[in-house]
Amino acid sequence: MVEPSDRPFGEALRELLLADGDIYVSAGGNVKWATFAHVLHGVSYDILRRTVRGERAPTLELMEECARVLQVWPTYFAEYRAAGFARQVAAA
Repeated sequence: MVEPSDRPFGEALRELLLADGDIYVSAGGNVKWATFAHVLHGVSYDILRRTVRGERAPTLELMEECARVLQVWPTYFAEYRAAGFARQVAAA
């Protein structure tokens, strides 16, 4: 079980990818974002890149897709948990 992250989406995703190892990490230890984007359904490299850089907010769908590929719960991401809390407050 992976503990949820309190880091921003881009940092949290980077940590997951680095921990995942060979497939998404270059020999130099850098994340291969284009390789990761290629396995995401419905997510372009440009969208992923801008979201990881903090230029746009991560959507629920993006967080869910990243979580699916990396085999963690979407609630790993702080923004996903915050969105769930906001939905609960709005419903109350």
